[in-house]
Amino acid sequence: MKTSTRKYRVIFMGTPEFAKTILQTLLDLPQLDIVAVITQPDKPIGRHKTVQPSPVKQLALANRLTVWTPEKLKHNSEILEKIKALDPDVIIVAAYGKILPQEILDIPAHGIVNIHGSLLPKYRGASPIAAAILNGDTITGVTLMKIDATMDTGPIIAVSEPVPIKDTSTQLALSHVLAKVGADLLQQNLIPYLEGEIAPISQDDSQATYTSLIKKEDGLINWQEPAFIIERKTRAYTPQPTTYTFYHGKRLKIAFSKVVPTDQPRPVGQAWLTSDKHLAVSTSQASLQLEVVCLEGKNLTSDQEFLRGHPDIIGTILG
Repeated sequence: MKTSTRKYRVIFMGTPEFAKTILQTLLDLPQLDIVAVITQPDKPIGRHKTVQPSPVKQLALANRLTVWTPEKLKHNSEILEKIKALDPDVIIVAAYGKILPQEILDIPAHGIVNIHGSLLPKYRGASPIAAAILNGDTITGVTLMKIDATMDTGPIIAVSEPVPIKDTSTQLALSHVLAKVGADLLQQNLIPYLEGEIAPISQDDSQATYTSLIKKEDGLINWQEPAFIIERKTRAYTPQPTTYTFYHGKRLKIAFSKVVPTDQPRPVGQAWLTSDKHLAVSTSQASLQLEVVCLEGKNLTSDQEFLRGHPDIIGTILG
């Protein structure tokens, strides 16, 4: 890597914890000047719907950075003029949460660099980390790429080494791992890219797969699915949107689960008690043991503690 004496003007765009890790790495690079941070507006969080700033905003404010939280980017002349006025060399994006319009893509001299949580061209789109878990993949990774006009199709600057996916990995846990991998990848390759030492390489579109935005209703369990598919969903949808079923008309969230054999023929969706006194639910193939649950309006609890307060769930058809 060449030693550069100049500082590159950077605007960072990101929102969740994944992006916060990336922003911290950028703050630690002496060759960069973070001139502004753009993140999603403050949102209500948790049971009590307390309005909180995004993790990225919290870090940015702690470092006395300029922070903007526009409701939208498209047809937003105010934010467009603000970005132009700062004359960034590059805009870096990590899990921002919205598609960038062409008028913003055209501003920085070195384009817009995105840290994407998959080994592109596999898992383009909004939910690459969840998709890898849902599909039972054993490896994933991070791609550093330039953003172009369509979703995750831009040329690749660098790709990480494969990252193992454990059979217990949740979306949250895997996001933490990939954030650190992405931060290292950015640290190693961003300045060489800006210095012209790395020429981005076009993706092989014929190998592309796509993911869609996960919606709250995607977490509703269909007990007709095999237990191993539902178990993957409980991990892929943690922390959001979570998987859930209905018990006596109330939403019952499943935070952790595991596949167990069904002890005898049972109706699909029926709750039953295992020989070691755990709560399980039959599916079309095997059963799902509900290790940690949360009844609507209550706190997370172990299945055995839940059973003490709701013994009548045994024999009930859930859903």
